[in-house]
Amino acid sequence: MNLGKTANPFMLGRLPLKIRTLMTKDRLHFLLLDIGHFLDHLFMLVFATVAALALHREWGVGYAVLLVYATPGFFAFGLFALPAGWLADRF
Repeated sequence: MNLGKTANPFMLGRLPLKIRTLMTKDRLHFLLLDIGHFLDHLFMLVFATVAALALHREWGVGYAVLLVYATPGFFAFGLFALPAGWLADRF
């Protein structure tokens, strides 16, 4: 099966300029999406860890008790991610 010279995605120089531009924009969009996704998970984990350590000392309670307070926050974060994603795509 001969797919031609444009079948190899690593040979962008042989593709027409319009296709190369589209592929570059798609890669940039995915890069920004990946960076945002990484930061989202990073901040959620860092915030939860720092908050748990600080509240453990300040309130004098164990991690199990803090989970009772944190679980609704994580649930709300996941629940509101759907409308936030819809709004981000729409606007």
